[in-house]
Amino acid sequence: MKAWQKLDSRSVFRNPVLELHQERVRTPRGDETDWTVVEIGDGVCVVPLRPDGGVHMIRQYRHAVGEWVLEFPAGRVEPGEDPEAAGRRELAEEAGLEADAWQGLGAFWPLDGVCRHRIHLFLARGLTPTAPGHETFEAIEPRDFGPEALRDALEVGDIRCGIALAALARVFLVHSEGAS
Repeated sequence: MKAWQKLDSRSVFRNPVLELHQERVRTPRGDETDWTVVEIGDGVCVVPLRPDGGVHMIRQYRHAVGEWVLEFPAGRVEPGEDPEAAGRRELAEEAGLEADAWQGLGAFWPLDGVCRHRIHLFLARGLTPTAPGHETFEAIEPRDFGPEALRDALEVGDIRCGIALAALARVFLVHSEGAS
């Protein structure tokens, strides 16, 4: 199957977080339509794994949904920054943790229908505390989950962040395959 052909693209809005593009496209069947694309750039998500199989999460207020949400440390990969370096920075800033061992778990598109925003996923082990450094607009509380508490939180729907759910799925898949 052929890809859509981009005929035109123009920026209609831009701020420090995102850019909105209006694109004119032609589908493989020859139909032309306008498509709006949100450009956010690359991000990173870190799953801090405890030795007992539990995880460190954060509870963060998210204005877009008007709720406190359970997430993993995550954030933007700055231009020119290596995704693992961004993960190390976000783990320290948001969770107050450093990790000795890092494992890349690939990347994924959390909103691929409308958004160019790729998330690089990492598993962090060998955790030690460090001073957190939240950004001024962030409201963050650390949360620890043992394996059973994590399973319970998933079962009752306490974890609703799509990126966190995708991260947990990947981590559970890696562990079920016997990877270390």
